[in-house]
Amino acid sequence: MSEEIVVRIRRAFDAFNRRDLDAFLALIDPEVELSTRFREMEGDSYYRGHDGVREWWRDLLAIFPDFSM
Repeated sequence: MSEEIVVRIRRAFDAFNRRDLDAFLALIDPEVELSTRFREMEGDSYYRGHDGVREWWRDLLAIFPDFSM
């Protein structure tokens, strides 16, 4: 894994922990597909794109408000 990717991941974790959704999204490809076990249990495997990440963010923090990375 390149140092650039490691730095980007650390910045994304930091943005998440600060609850800075805009900074988090700026680090993520607009066409991202995010899969979670909860999503799979609901019958849809992926959150898609930035709108999907926003939905995942709301869903996750509604259940686990103190979650951090």
